[in-house]
Amino acid sequence: MTPYAFVDVLGGPSVVGEPIASDLQLVDVIQRGLRRQALDHLARRSHLPLPVLAAAVDLSVRTLQRYTPAQRLKADATDRLVQLATLYAEGFDLFGEDKFRHWMESSIPALGGRKPVELINTTVGIRMLRDILGRIEHGVFG
Repeated sequence: MTPYAFVDVLGGPSVVGEPIASDLQLVDVIQRGLRRQALDHLARRSHLPLPVLAAAVDLSVRTLQRYTPAQRLKADATDRLVQLATLYAEGFDLFGEDKFRHWMESSIPALGGRKPVELINTTVGIRMLRDILGRIEHGVFG
C-alpha cells in the first residue's frame, strides 16, 4: 500500500485538491483544510452514520450539516479526517472493504470486547486500531 493511499478513500486527488507525494505536502493540505466533499466520500466508502463520522472529526452533526460540499473543514477536523481515512485505507487494503467494515462493527478481544468503531473519535483510538491492523498484517496476534 502506498503511504498516501487514504487520498483514494477521500475521493482522489481531484477532491483532495492535489496528489500527495510527501508529508510536507500533506501538512499544507491539512492546514488549508479539505472540502466537506472529502468527508462525504469517506462516509460513502465507510458506511459510517453521520453522527459517528461527525464525532470522529470532532464536529457536531449540526455544524457538519451546515458545510457545503465545497466548503473547507478547519485544520483540526481535516487532520482527524486524514487519520480516519488512513485507518480505512489500511483496513480496506488488508481485509477488503466489506470485511473491514464488518471488523469495525465486531467485538475485538484485543480491545476488551469493544468494537473498533467505538474508538475512532480519538486520535489514540485510531492509533490503537492502526497498530492492531499492523499486527494482523504481520501475523502477530498477541
